Amino acid sequence: MNLTSLTHRRVFAAAILACTVLWILKTYDSEYKISEDGLHLPSTGFQERSISPCTDLSKDELQTMLKSSATPTPSCPSSSNKRILTPKKELEKLCGWAILPCGYSPSNASMRYLLVTPRGRLGNQMFQLASSLGIASQHGMAVCLSPKVPFLDYFKLRGAEKIKWTKTITWLRVSERSWASFDPCLLRVPHDNIHLSEYLQSYRYFHHIWETVRQHFTFNDTILSEAREILDSVWHKESYPRGETAVVGVHVRRNDMLFKHNKAWGHVVATRAYFFKAMRWMIGSMPNKTVLFLVVSDDIAWCERFLSGSYVRVAPPASASVHLALLASCDHVIMSTGTFGWWGAWMAGGKVVYYKNYPAENSPLAKGFNRTDFFLPSWVALD
Repeated sequence: MNLTSLTHRRVFAAAILACTVLWILKTYDSEYKISEDGLHLPSTGFQERSISPCTDLSKDELQTMLKSSATPTPSCPSSSNKRILTPKKELEKLCGWAILPCGYSPSNASMRYLLVTPRGRLGNQMFQLASSLGIASQHGMAVCLSPKVPFLDYFKLRGAEKIKWTKTITWLRVSERSWASFDPCLLRVPHDNIHLSEYLQSYRYFHHIWETVRQHFTFNDTILSEAREILDSVWHKESYPRGETAVVGVHVRRNDMLFKHNKAWGHVVATRAYFFKAMRWMIGSMPNKTVLFLVVSDDIAWCERFLSGSYVRVAPPASASVHLALLASCDHVIMSTGTFGWWGAWMAGGKVVYYKNYPAENSPLAKGFNRTDFFLPSWVALD
């Protein structure tokens, strides 16, 4: 073989290799390349996403939850000596409204009440209410609504009645043993008025009434209207066919998680690498859909800088309830950390990815945290 022929063969092979590389890069970039410039997906159309915050879990997911919650009940500590006497003039400050069991009225003399002292912000308080409903459902109890938490401003709570107290109430004080671990003893509370002052952050407390909880957490029309306005402003009049598009909510919580005392306690922020990995997972799990990401955050500047892309929309500032409605309106959700994103994911009812490095290992927060009690078994952990 002469030198000229060999050179021609090498040039031809190099040209084929270059074309192949260019084709691969072009294909990868057109589908779901995540680069320094953000996320880029193939072009298609999008139609206004209707908000349905009460999408049901699948039957398979519910059966998985029921099976995984079959935990042997340990011996429960006695709390018979922990009683609190509350005069009727103080009761309205603790329990001005209550969610009553079906068929009961506020005047029912045999009614027993479950009171939970509010803790934290909206996500924490939703866990307290949902878990209280689950516990109360086992005993035919009414669940108190504290005037400190304006749930009725957010949700269409079924069976909520204003309570007019006419007598003094004695409460039996009961405590959970870990803040984010299921305690079966709380489902076996004595026949009494019960006062809990805990976080109750496990879906196992209310999985048996999950449909009822979803109905309670149906957003009020005002909040839904504000959420729809944001959706219109974010997507303008672009045309992405609804049947071909999956909307994935992305919750990015950063500001308070970066406080020194929260970091020392074990709180962390999800990394940019995690969000990109979660986005790729979502895209890969829906090969026949175009994926559009809706970012909801308390740090919009960070999101616009580090999570921008042609198929990423960053929602403007809004109240916590409106942002929650936005997440609940999505088909699927990518969580960061904390309980707010948890509720957005649970209410959306689709695929969920969560940050598995929360809380920080060996931190005070981790000591009371049971991962299998907090995250649903079908949710996917990524780092």
